[in-house]
Amino acid sequence: MINKNLVALSTALFVSGSLADGITIIPSMEFGQTHYSLGFKGDFPLPVGITEVDNQFSESGSVYKFNLTFAYNKIYLDLSSSVTADMQFVQVVPEVPAIESWAGDRKEYTVTAGYSIFESGSVFIGYRKGKLQSKGLAPTNGLAQSTFLFESDGPFIGANYGIIANEDGVLAVNIAYADLEASLEETIFGFPIPATGGDGDGLKAGISWRAELTDNLRYSVSVDRYQYTTNLSNQLGVNSKMVEEESTIKVGISSSF
Repeated sequence: MINKNLVALSTALFVSGSLADGITIIPSMEFGQTHYSLGFKGDFPLPVGITEVDNQFSESGSVYKFNLTFAYNKIYLDLSSSVTADMQFVQVVPEVPAIESWAGDRKEYTVTAGYSIFESGSVFIGYRKGKLQSKGLAPTNGLAQSTFLFESDGPFIGANYGIIANEDGVLAVNIAYADLEASLEETIFGFPIPATGGDGDGLKAGISWRAELTDNLRYSVSVDRYQYTTNLSNQLGVNSKMVEEESTIKVGISSSF
C-alpha cells in the first residue's frame, strides 16, 4: 500500500520551500463532457433474503473542474475539485420490481504534490476522494425515499511527460496508480441495506494539449480515463465487487501570477 505519509511529507516540503520568493500561482477552470459508470456485482441483502445482482449505473453529463496550482522551482502543489451534477441512473434488482430511478451528483477532490525531474517530465503523488450521492426519484404508493452513497478515497502515485511543440505548446501524457478504500451505503424504499466496505486499486491515464493565448493566459484540451475496482464486504458475509469507470474530455483556461 502506498504510504499516505508521503503525501503529507511532500506537502510539508513544498510549504517550507515556498516561503521564499518566486512562487507562481496558477488558477484554472475546465469544462467538458464525461461518461461515468459504476458497476455492482454480488450479494444484495433484502428482507426476504440475499439475492445476486449484476447491475451498472451509467450516465453521460457535464463536468466542471477547478484547480489551484502553486509552483516553486521544480516543485508544485495542485488542489482540485470537480462536480458532475444531475446524473440519473436506474438500478435493477430482480426481487424489487418497483425500484425507481436515481438522481444525484458526483464530486471528486484531489491534492497532488509533484517534482519536475527534467524540463518536460515530472513525478507526483497525491490523495483523491470521490463521492457519488443520489436519491430515488419521486417515491410512489406511499413508499419511503431511497438513498445511495458510494465513496472511495486513497493515495496515488504517477508520472507525466510532455513534448514541446511550436515553442508555446506542450503535448503531455500522464499515468497514475491509485490504492483505494471504498464504502457503500444504501436504503431501498426506507429499508436499510447493510453497509459494506473494502479496498481496491486501479489506473488513470490521460493526454493533454496546452498552449499560450497571451503571456500569462493559456488554454488546454485534455482526455482522461480511469478504472478502479474495489471488493466490498461486511460482517454479515455480504460480498460484492464495484467497478468505477470514467472517460472525460475537457477544455480549460488558466492564468498565472
